[in-house]
Amino acid sequence: MVEHQTDLVLLDTGPLVALLSANDQAHQACHDVLATLRRPPVTCWPVLTEAAWLLRHDDNAVARLLTSVTSGVFEVAPLAPSAGAWMAALLLATATRDRTWPTWR
Repeated sequence: MVEHQTDLVLLDTGPLVALLSANDQAHQACHDVLATLRRPPVTCWPVLTEAAWLLRHDDNAVARLLTSVTSGVFEVAPLAPSAGAWMAALLLATATRDRTWPTWR
């Protein structure tokens, strides 16, 4: 297997869920890639929240997700206090778009 030559890999929801769900079709492929990384991948709290929601029917997977935060499997990028204002501005800027996300009330 080839080792990745990058210093930073971002971990988004899909691969994170695949890593934690043995039934996911990408589970083994994601584990194989994780094993080649030189350092833990980086994710953020919104990704962890979405992954927990998608894994909500598997208590063990959610527990592994949460313990992975402290065990070094991946790093969590800090969320600056100014992020709330930025997210609110993005939400308002896209308010006129058709939102097909789970629930907008």
